[in-house]
Amino acid sequence: MISDVLAAIEQASDPGELFDLMTDYFAAQGFGGVCYVAPRGVTGHYTLLERGMPAEWMEYYREHSLHLHDPIPGMAFRLGRAERLDILMKSLTSLTSDEQAFLEAFKSSGITNGLAIPAFGPMGRPGFIGLTQLAHPALLDEIDIPLAAAVAQQVHSRMERLQSGSEWPQLSPREREILALMAQGKSNTDIATILAIAPPTVATHVRRIFAKLSVHDRVNCVAKALALHLI
Repeated sequence: MISDVLAAIEQASDPGELFDLMTDYFAAQGFGGVCYVAPRGVTGHYTLLERGMPAEWMEYYREHSLHLHDPIPGMAFRLGRAERLDILMKSLTSLTSDEQAFLEAFKSSGITNGLAIPAFGPMGRPGFIGLTQLAHPALLDEIDIPLAAAVAQQVHSRMERLQSGSEWPQLSPREREILALMAQGKSNTDIATILAIAPPTVATHVRRIFAKLSVHDRVNCVAKALALHLI
């Protein structure tokens, strides 16, 4: 069941285990090749994980830092949705000479048609999941694309948290209420009036929120809460 898959993703304790879960899941759906890419961001350096992709192509890709000229992930991010690779590539126009050279090499890489899935991370870093090496040509007409995208998004969100070295801050319902009001620019006095609680109580909650988010002021608190999708 898909609920079991999503639960296993959330329980993964390290990036390797998480990537294994994703590749095993998509292999069962008929995708022999899986590629996970995340650009440099707050959680660390450029990330490239793959399994089942053409070995010579991936060696060439890494050796020549082709991620610097690969337009496919960027187009997936711009589209903002999962798309068939053949359809996405038709959207690639106004390419630089390096990007055009990349696509010419890509066409002879041995990579089949597949899905290009953008994912958006809680730490502000996007991710790209490519699913290729189809078990049979009709697979893309049969696969539940929104479900594949949901699994990929869940994997990327979990990967970001694992690579950042921290889990989601656990805020109480009251702390979330106060955080939301802080994001609206409300002062402690305003929040006390709105929630009908004492100002010192608000101040205590604010200090606890700061501690949980590892920040020292309201601006950074709100900014980090937005990045973590806490508000």
